[in-house]
Order: sequence, then C-alpha cells, then structure tokens
Amino acid sequence: MDVKSIFLTSKYFVPSMIANGGGTIVNTASVSGLNGDYNMAAYNAAKGAVVNLTRAMALDYGKYNIRVNNVCPSACATPMFLANPADVVNQFNQMGRICTPQEVAEAMYFLASDASRSCNGVNLPVSGGLELHTGQPVQ
Repeated sequence: MDVKSIFLTSKYFVPSMIANGGGTIVNTASVSGLNGDYNMAAYNAAKGAVVNLTRAMALDYGKYNIRVNNVCPSACATPMFLANPADVVNQFNQMGRICTPQEVAEAMYFLASDASRSCNGVNLPVSGGLELHTGQPVQ
C-alpha cells in the first residue's frame, strides 16, 4: 500500500497542479528504502519503491514546475516505536540518535517550502545518523 497510495494520490492531484502552474509533493518513505534490513524484505521493497517513484516523478513533472521530494525517517520516537522492549530502543540509541516526530515534520516543511526550491528528487534521511552504519561490528 505504501507506493500505491502515493501513486494514486499523485495521479489525481498532478493534473490540477499542472493546471495551476506547479507545486510541491513531499512523500514519506524510510531509511529502510535506502538500505536493507534483516528480515524486512517486503518493507524494504515497499519503501524503496517510494524512493524511486519520487525520483521518477521529479524527472517527469519538473518541466511543469512541480518538485517531488521524499523524507526518509529512521527510528522515530513515536508511541509505536517507544512501545518496543527497552533493550530494542537502547540498541537504536547506541547506533545513533532517534529522531522525533517534530524533526520529521520540520524536514517535510522545508521540502514543501520555497527554501528548498532547488531540491527536486531528493530522498532526505532524517535519522540522527542511524542510516550511516553498515552493520559491521566495532573493531
């Protein structure tokens, strides 16, 4: 449903955006769409599809003054994430900084604003550095 909902929403809004002279679309995926996770192949594939749909739409609609970007959060301090066992949350804290919903919203606001007018096709990690690790153990 991840990519399908974005595709269908865009399918019906883009013609109006073209008629109005342009606009901005900000999608949401995950750092899991930029990198792989153990035991999460379907989730990674769905988020990766959003990442590449964003790029393709940016290419197709840029000529109509429509910018298409994407925010890719990592672990985020939402009630759902914080409901994980404490040792899981601590493991994420040791790998990097858990982002907040406010920080994700601020990144989305930036990409929707004129301050990002030169950004098109961007997949912006909002991750506190969690996506930087390759998984190799500390040596």
